[in-house]
Amino acid sequence: MSGSAAVPVDRLRQSDFRRLAAFIQEYSGIKMPASKITMLEGRLRHRVRDLGASSLAGYCRMLFEEDGLRGEAVHLIDAVTTNKTDFFREAEHFRVLVDQALADGAGGPPHGRPGAGETLERRVLDRRPNPIHSP
Repeated sequence: MSGSAAVPVDRLRQSDFRRLAAFIQEYSGIKMPASKITMLEGRLRHRVRDLGASSLAGYCRMLFEEDGLRGEAVHLIDAVTTNKTDFFREAEHFRVLVDQALADGAGGPPHGRPGAGETLERRVLDRRPNPIHSP
């Protein structure tokens, strides 16, 4: 066993958690129940480090007592939300979109235009850039 002391884990005070939870819900509509305190602490520790703040309490003080929300609100919400980026990444996802979601009720081509789905499918599945958005 080493002789070094364990570094204490920085924790949110209940009052800071309640203020953060209220702000997050008011700003974004995301509910932050008490069961999410550990998740919130973990996510905010990254912001504390990035900003060079002394602690979670110091971060909360900056937010709520030093007018820090003005420049930090978006970063706070980004820190506590999970961004899902894998939606429609696989070619099969696009096939389903073209075959089912864009097809008309009679099973014909998307939007009733011959070739519309084929063009979309070919461009997406072949990963060709859309000529409208190409440089």
